[in-house]
Amino acid sequence: MNQTPKIGAFFFLKTKFDNIGDALINQQLISIAAETAPVVVDRSLAPDVFVRNLGLQTSDRVTIIRSGMLGLALQMIRLRFAGGRPIMFLTPGGNSKEKSLKLYLVNELFTAFLALLWLCGVRFLAIGSSYETLGARYRRLARHRLALASRVYVRDRRSRAELASAGIVVDGILPDLAFGLEFDTPQIAQVPPVIGFSFRADEPHYSEELIALGVRQVLDRHPQSPVKFVAQVATDLPFMHRLFEDAKAGHGGAVSFVDLTTSLWAFRAQAYGDCAVLFSNRLHALLLGLAAGATPVACLHPTHDMKIRGVFEEFGLSGSLFDLNAEGLPPMDWVRLAPSKTTMSRIHQAGQELRDGISRAMHAVAGQEG
Repeated sequence: MNQTPKIGAFFFLKTKFDNIGDALINQQLISIAAETAPVVVDRSLAPDVFVRNLGLQTSDRVTIIRSGMLGLALQMIRLRFAGGRPIMFLTPGGNSKEKSLKLYLVNELFTAFLALLWLCGVRFLAIGSSYETLGARYRRLARHRLALASRVYVRDRRSRAELASAGIVVDGILPDLAFGLEFDTPQIAQVPPVIGFSFRADEPHYSEELIALGVRQVLDRHPQSPVKFVAQVATDLPFMHRLFEDAKAGHGGAVSFVDLTTSLWAFRAQAYGDCAVLFSNRLHALLLGLAAGATPVACLHPTHDMKIRGVFEEFGLSGSLFDLNAEGLPPMDWVRLAPSKTTMSRIHQAGQELRDGISRAMHAVAGQEG
């Protein structure tokens, strides 16, 4: 009787370490993979605060090491030579625009190293990423990197179309990794509603003036509502502080500020748990708010943020997509915008769909080897 080969899952943390959203999706992917196989995570590049946000130190299914990519590679090769099936997960997250020539060359060198691992029997999975408006170098890099992956799953139809236009085959769509969280029932009955804001302005297509205009319009329509400004990424802190100070000077309701950049798991208790609605242009702020029971309102540039549009469209939240323009934001009815029962049912199903899909992909890749 043939014995099932041992599967091992491996991660090399290399992402935007100051971004709570990146901590969230890596944490969910690692935790879900650990339900199928023991996991080894190399955190050589990751700061302590990022590792704490992962919250994996006490898991008996996850081993955290600091051996570097070479040390991780040796562990994978040893498992393969012992008859096991090492699977390395490519880093999840958003991919857009163009790579500089320097970054492109550095990434291609890393792809070449991964190709050597593939020749040694390591297999790769690509799960949890989105793709939009890729430049020529980025497309070339994606083709080379994803060609090594035994399975490629993206998180929305727009990403699949972007990769298809670059000649890259996608095996399927799996929900954004944030849907592995538990999602609370929307809090639509609050009077006055607690209103949350969490914005980025670090991209050239975003205008701080237009975001500030939208915030002022919401505050003017709800002059007594408690208001909360939340920063999820270190680069958002200065702008969010300015919005907070402006509101504090003239708003009639209570005004508070939450720095979530170092405390992912405070997203319910400190940030969004008491919010009825959350205005944001960050995908994982919107999804953390939704998980905590807030109605998410995406305030987006008209021609950018396709990853947010794609995820919202997948889950029947298109009515909560609004363009940031010179007219600002229109008046809104929280009850009308709140996720429907059908949408919440779909969201609750997404977590299991995510777990089943990742487990199937791991077993399928391990089963490809003779």
